[in-house]
Amino acid sequence: TSSALKRCFVTGVSPVTMDDLTSGFNIGTNYSTSPEFNELVGFTEEDVREMLDYYRTTVEFHHSTDELIEKMKPWYDNYCFAKQCYGRTTMYNSNMVLYFVDNYIRRGCQMPDNMIYQEFHSDNYAIKNYIIKMQEYPHVKRCLQTLQEKGCLNEDIYNCFRFEDFKNPYYFVSTLYNWGLLTQNGQCRGSLILTIPYKIAKELLFNDL
Repeated sequence: TSSALKRCFVTGVSPVTMDDLTSGFNIGTNYSTSPEFNELVGFTEEDVREMLDYYRTTVEFHHSTDELIEKMKPWYDNYCFAKQCYGRTTMYNSNMVLYFVDNYIRRGCQMPDNMIYQEFHSDNYAIKNYIIKMQEYPHVKRCLQTLQEKGCLNEDIYNCFRFEDFKNPYYFVSTLYNWGLLTQNGQCRGSLILTIPYKIAKELLFNDL
């Protein structure tokens, strides 16, 4: 652009566009669902094992790496961000893994009592309120009911949307996906299969609804 800023890489929770008439941000490219970046955010199981094996050399663990992986996997694993990568490597929530490892070591290498760190509940208070408020829309209620009954949805996601679209029920599934409460799990009839990635997301979606 021949200006002070030549190139930037922007990350965030939701792909909200700055699409005003004179914005010019349409020069940006959204790589969120690009297969070459599927493993950019999060930890692979290989990463987690390597981390655990490293700390095992500095602290006397009371559990094997396989036992720790078995404990973490249902709580933290199963993200897929590109449909071309389904069936290959799944991604662990890196924040949750770091919480677990830190808590495990500080507890004298005992399994944590709580698999969800305390800040998670306060961080996601707004998300829970959003889900509760959106239930007044029939489309949202059907989506949540389908997730409860079948554990999956067969819908496509919007890669970019305006801030105002958060209030649109037809962007609800895309919002859940971008907040990490749903993940890609294959395709059916030309649309994505979206599932709840792990236990923490299921608890946030359905507890107290």
